[in-house]
Amino acid sequence: MKEVVLYARSAMVGQADKTGVQSQLRELRNYAQKHGYAVIKEYTDEGQSGSHLLRSGLTQLRKDMERGQVQMVLTKDQTRLSRNVVDHVVLADLFRKHDVAVEYVDTPRKDSATQSFINNMLTVFGDSYMSLLSKQVKEGMKLKRSKETEKTPQLG
Repeated sequence: MKEVVLYARSAMVGQADKTGVQSQLRELRNYAQKHGYAVIKEYTDEGQSGSHLLRSGLTQLRKDMERGQVQMVLTKDQTRLSRNVVDHVVLADLFRKHDVAVEYVDTPRKDSATQSFINNMLTVFGDSYMSLLSKQVKEGMKLKRSKETEKTPQLG
């Protein structure tokens, strides 16, 4: 039986829908059982953005990989590991360096050039989504500040 670790991440704390950490872990556990994998550890980052690598769960996973304690990582999709293209490449290189397989449960299990291309495109889409979301949040904050300034009475 192949040993695997699970990794789940959500930008929001306490999400009850399918993107929440607990829902992801349930899905990952079911997937592992269905495919005959033995889950040896679970790593989570709840309330953490995928736009950077400085996350406690991911950091611990990386340390355990460097110690040779991880053979395979199961995660929901590419964006759980990173929504940044450069960071995704860094992680992919780290997985290769330590001979750690990564399996995305929402992606078909094919080792092919086509699947590799699809995985890379999904990562690019995740990166683009984060850029767009960041821009929209900044614009919203700027608009809110300007409305608050308009409401402030002028003294003098």
